Amino acid sequence: MGFKSHWEYIEALSRSINGSLHRVKVPGGWLVRYDAHGCDNGSGITFLPDPQWKWDISTLEIYGD
Repeated sequence: MGFKSHWEYIEALSRSINGSLHRVKVPGGWLVRYDAHGCDNGSGITFLPDPQWKWDISTLEIYGD
């Protein structure tokens, strides 16, 4: 059995940067990917700990109440 992932587009944050952000649920939190727009720009990936996956991507807040 393989691991299947679905990268979600993070529109609320992508509108304010010169690029796009996506996330995917992984054990213990999220992998967040940045893809720069434009020629010869870079990209990156980071882990955001969030064991209960509370991050609501419809807002700019990482953790809501």
